[in-house]
Amino acid sequence: MKGIDTIETFLRNRATSMPGPDSEATAPEPTSCAWMTLITRAAYLPGVVMLVHTLDKHNSNHPIIVQYTSKLEADCIACLKNLNTLYPLMHVQIVEPVPLAEGHNPIAARFDDTLTKLRAFEPLENPAQGRPEPPLKQQPEQVCFLDSDIMIFRNMDDIFTIPRPGGDWISAHHACICNVDNDPWAPPEWNKGTCPNTPLEHPSALSSSVPSESSKGAKPTDQLLNSGVFVCTPSKDLWERIDHFRVTDPRVKDFAFPDQNFLDEFFKDHWVPIGWQYNAFKTSRYWHAKSWRDEEVRALHYIVDKPWEARVKEDGTAGYRSRDGVTHSWWWREFEDWKQWAQKKGDAAGDVMGVMEKYMLKNDGLGATRYQK
Repeated sequence: MKGIDTIETFLRNRATSMPGPDSEATAPEPTSCAWMTLITRAAYLPGVVMLVHTLDKHNSNHPIIVQYTSKLEADCIACLKNLNTLYPLMHVQIVEPVPLAEGHNPIAARFDDTLTKLRAFEPLENPAQGRPEPPLKQQPEQVCFLDSDIMIFRNMDDIFTIPRPGGDWISAHHACICNVDNDPWAPPEWNKGTCPNTPLEHPSALSSSVPSESSKGAKPTDQLLNSGVFVCTPSKDLWERIDHFRVTDPRVKDFAFPDQNFLDEFFKDHWVPIGWQYNAFKTSRYWHAKSWRDEEVRALHYIVDKPWEARVKEDGTAGYRSRDGVTHSWWWREFEDWKQWAQKKGDAAGDVMGVMEKYMLKNDGLGATRYQK
């Protein structure tokens, strides 16, 4: 990759600065990179619609692939296909679910399907999977996976120019492990002092380094990533190694966060940290206020409970322990703007809106864990 002569040079440079977008890099060809998300249950449909819309609103040049499994409700599948008529860069693809091992019990039911996110590493032309519809012009050289509870606030196409030393590396943002609320499922070493995001301050937080490799002095907690946003290079060889690890490594069945812990282990010492703004957890607005700036957010990640489950209350509170009124209000503002736009777009947009609203303002317990009664 441009600007990286050798892996050794790359790693040496990482000791002093976090790789950011390469200002000298030529913008990738639009079809050489793609966004990808996954939906396996109807409760996430509002998030998918707004993710696709905001990627388009902020003028991304790259295709958007929405993968789904056969268990997704029929009206949601029809909705995705109607959505494709509104957003020409969108493609839909049915994929086989990647199952959990027998006896695997993640901390929350919403994580039961998340190993299917690993299909981001599988070449799209794999004959075992359905082909994207409409067909893509080429197999993407890079894929950026985005969780379906993410909303885009600024163009982030430059995430594809962040250097990685090879195709068997990924880029991602560190996990937040503050555990300020003392959740019972969290390991004892998770606290504000060990969270890799705690030392960050604005403006250096946008590009400063937090090591992720043990060889660079990273603490074990510095080696943990968040799987809501990651960039990878799909390949047959990498996919086969990932699938082999999944079915043979005995640790996999004990992962509390199936996909995230999987990436932690499989890509240990093989991932590049990226700035928080590309995967801005809504809780970081108050847990990491020293680094957070509203205007810097590219992708806002609505972790835990989802904004479309309930309106912001009259007192301005919403969401996780009533602290997410501001960020949830941003989602609703975008939705209302989209709704006005969609009302002018004809029957297909009306059908999308009707199905989407069917799954809004419902307490689906998306933020609950199995520790809660």
